[in-house]
Amino acid sequence: RKVPGVGGDLFQRLKIADIGWTHNLQARGGHTVVWGGGYRHARDHLRNPVNLAFLPAQKTLQWANLFVQDEIALRPDLSFTAGIKVERNPYTGIEFLPSARLAWKPSADQLLWGAVSRAVRTPSRLDRDLYAPATPMPAPLPPFVIAGGPQVRSEVSKVIELGWRTQPTPDWSYSVTAFHHRYEHLRSLETINDPAYASPYLVVSNQMAGHATGLEAWGKLQVNKWWALGMGASTLRQRLHMLAGSTDPTGV
Repeated sequence: RKVPGVGGDLFQRLKIADIGWTHNLQARGGHTVVWGGGYRHARDHLRNPVNLAFLPAQKTLQWANLFVQDEIALRPDLSFTAGIKVERNPYTGIEFLPSARLAWKPSADQLLWGAVSRAVRTPSRLDRDLYAPATPMPAPLPPFVIAGGPQVRSEVSKVIELGWRTQPTPDWSYSVTAFHHRYEHLRSLETINDPAYASPYLVVSNQMAGHATGLEAWGKLQVNKWWALGMGASTLRQRLHMLAGSTDPTGV
């Protein structure tokens, strides 16, 4: 693909190979266990313009993961599901992604559920390998305007959810979900004032945090066998702040 930009176009050729597997174990004693894993191999080849560069221009990236999940039937109308994924990425190493969910069916056409989980956005080449203006390898050195952060961490979201689904009639169903996210290590651009260089420059970092609360709802009406109506709405309230000591010139 070609990405137009000031100072020339960036050309990228990305080759990706994915493999994954899932194994469902035979249910025993109210337990339904699923486990599996996956592997991704990517080769990224770039032709950088003069005003910015991803360095090195050619890079091989690998990801691998293993996961296991156990759904436990506590009662005919109550189930508990716990799981964890362990994922290895090329920038921060091992990340743990646990989750737990409790689901209750007060009747055949209603489901009330709650869940807690941890999710991450791992660093990409944009966070670690971007330099503007471009400088030669193998050791890109200031002065920069923006430089990738060698210590950039994964952005983390700790999530609580509570939901209700119901189907009052065979043709009409709807769902409502409330959620709350606690964010840690969000991406920022920190100002570096190095007396060895004439002007300060920006380095990608993780000096932002915050939280978000919201509500999602959707419904479906099957008017007849060839016509269905779907509708939905969501609302989100987000509050972010810079951490003490941040030098990000733009703030939130």
